[in-house]
Amino acid sequence: MSDKPGLFELDPAESASPDAFRNPYPFIERNRARGSLGHDGLFGSYLLYSHDEIDRILKDRELSRDPRRAAEGTSSKLIARNIQDLDASILFLDPPEHTRLRGLLNRFFTPKALEPLRPRIEQITTELLDRVEGAGTFDVVQALSVPLPVQVIAETLGVDLKDRADFRRWSDARARSIPCSLPRNARTSTRSATSSGSISSA
Repeated sequence: MSDKPGLFELDPAESASPDAFRNPYPFIERNRARGSLGHDGLFGSYLLYSHDEIDRILKDRELSRDPRRAAEGTSSKLIARNIQDLDASILFLDPPEHTRLRGLLNRFFTPKALEPLRPRIEQITTELLDRVEGAGTFDVVQALSVPLPVQVIAETLGVDLKDRADFRRWSDARARSIPCSLPRNARTSTRSATSSGSISSA
């Protein structure tokens, strides 16, 4: 435990717990009660639990989101090693490059540009909800929040129906690699990305 006000050490067993990944909210609440800044020695990172501090850091242009600039031994450096095998994501770029790429993409995601997709998105949403009708209770993330964007994106990119299951698997693997807390995840994502790259370029 640090002597600095608000700084505390995270429990390594809890940091690596699958339960904390499946349902992080109890984990977050417990740590928020302990202080505003948690040090995760297992992954070499810090977790902020104060809204004001998070807001300040997000607006601080002296800080970087690019993991390739991170210090050795940190979780961000693990991300950097992973994305060396992939194209650098816009998620990890700093201005002005991030600003330039975001400007190029923004015009494709305006309300006017997306309006023609509305009927099909509503149709997919209805189909997904029909599957759980009468179930009583269901996981809205697994039943709707995850498959809806994956299906919309797959259709927009023209992914063949027979490849949709693979596309979902590749999407899941790529998403899991973003925290990059476990090297195994990074290797899985790299293999999946290689496969998805071959099909998208075919």
